[in-house]
Amino acid sequence: MTDEAEVLVQDTRVVIWTAERGNVAVSRPALGVAVDEVFLARCPPGAIVVEADALPDSHVFFDAWRLVDGAIAIDLVAAREHLLANINASALTDGRARLERAAVGLPNDPPDAIWQAQLAAKRAAVAQAASLNALEALAVGGDPELSPAAALAAEAAALLAGGLIVTGDGAPNGTYGCDDVSRQAIADIATGIAAGGGFPGGGNTFNLTLADRTTFVTFDSPAAFLKVAVAVRDFVYACSQVIQGRVDTLPSPTVVIGAT
Repeated sequence: MTDEAEVLVQDTRVVIWTAERGNVAVSRPALGVAVDEVFLARCPPGAIVVEADALPDSHVFFDAWRLVDGAIAIDLVAAREHLLANINASALTDGRARLERAAVGLPNDPPDAIWQAQLAAKRAAVAQAASLNALEALAVGGDPELSPAAALAAEAAALLAGGLIVTGDGAPNGTYGCDDVSRQAIADIATGIAAGGGFPGGGNTFNLTLADRTTFVTFDSPAAFLKVAVAVRDFVYACSQVIQGRVDTLPSPTVVIGAT
């Protein structure tokens, strides 16, 4: 006498119902278990049986599935909110990693300004998407390509964030910060010098921290400081003009300051 192996059959039906959060819950029976009255009775009130192939092909926006008149529809608004939430969560993780890298002096690739522009472009594309297909393309694809104007503005912002490299024998060499705090400090000191006040504290020299926040240069000439202040001012202005779309030529991040 020989034993015949039992052939287990997968029921092609599933049970669906509206979960507490408003999305659709799906219960698929185990292999060999049929979706019968006993199985259905274990599901929440309002659960119904449908063929598994009636479910949407894509599960990208599973949280946006809604049960409407016995069938599953995908809510475009909920899908958009779901995708934006995922983008923001990923951006938060990436942003923390970028801060950690910057804190130990490691560069970020792409530069922060370009990363921020790409992130803004993706958020805008999600907000403007008019179909589920467009949203899904954004969900499974990479960052949307920046427009030429946006890409140029991002490059200018990256230049600004990187600071101005000063060379030449007319001022201490180094990369000077051009962020809001750094350039305001330089402008304030330059204003005092121009008014006849000399260096802060009345000393003959002045130490200025550079863009990396760890090194500094020493000025022994107010005139040299004023040259740097003018160079930083002009560089910031040139970058801002590109960022605002008024010009399409990036300034050089390096300036040579002569002794005369």
